[in-house]
Amino acid sequence: MKRTITTSAVIAMLLSPISDVYAEQRTNAVTNNKGCITEKIEVKEEKKVSELRRELSRKFDSKTIDSIFNDAEFKIEKGVMYNWNGCKADGKEKFVIRNYDDYKRVLGINEIFELKQRFMEEHKEALEMAEKRHKVNKEYITGIIGIETKFGNNLGRYKTVNALASTYVFVEKKRKFALDHLAELIDYSKRTKIPIFSLKGSYAGATGFSQFLPWSLNREFVGEAGDVTKSHPFNMRDAIFSSAYYLSKRGFSNNHDKAILRYNNSKHYLTAVKEIAMFRENN
Repeated sequence: MKRTITTSAVIAMLLSPISDVYAEQRTNAVTNNKGCITEKIEVKEEKKVSELRRELSRKFDSKTIDSIFNDAEFKIEKGVMYNWNGCKADGKEKFVIRNYDDYKRVLGINEIFELKQRFMEEHKEALEMAEKRHKVNKEYITGIIGIETKFGNNLGRYKTVNALASTYVFVEKKRKFALDHLAELIDYSKRTKIPIFSLKGSYAGATGFSQFLPWSLNREFVGEAGDVTKSHPFNMRDAIFSSAYYLSKRGFSNNHDKAILRYNNSKHYLTAVKEIAMFRENN
């Protein structure tokens, strides 16, 4: 299925049912006048990190686990907690989307329009090959990657492993999600030999130019070669082919809208993808 965090991450954050994401932790939390938690979440970070290590140790050997949690780049990010609560990473301001115009403003759709033509020219061959192979219109592939990372110009602020670990620590209702995707990420890193701390992206754990979550990354980021182990999420050709493959597997040729909504289940997202796909310079 997103600049300080990816656009897709901002949008997902805005449209998620976040009001009770971790209501059980709010008792002693301090919020500002915009509804953002600013301090004193009732979570014992060290305890939860230890718990996470134990859970992952059920699936991976101690050397693998130690190499992650003892790495100098491993960090629990409070910004992830704020993002899941619908706020900016500093916890001081809440995003609000009232309508599609608000959505487009947060998305920065005019900038995507400006970048679209150059992107399609630079990646003309890959887009046409992916369109032919997977039967997905190149304009829709372009719309997806434009929204997700502004064509690779906006890749997110978090190491993916840190984003998922922080979600496990701070967001109780997302702990299974975080644990499952973290296990997938570790497996993906081992299979592909891509260093786990080189992967970065959104607060929710999506990574790469096309913002795949680890479960999909580990199975469906097949790239141009058609092989997960021979593809890289920060290679634009691989991102183009993988986005097309993802949409194709979800029935794009039969129902464009349904397939796009599987990438991101938001009607505003669908409308934006179609608007970008149909946009022509000098409209």
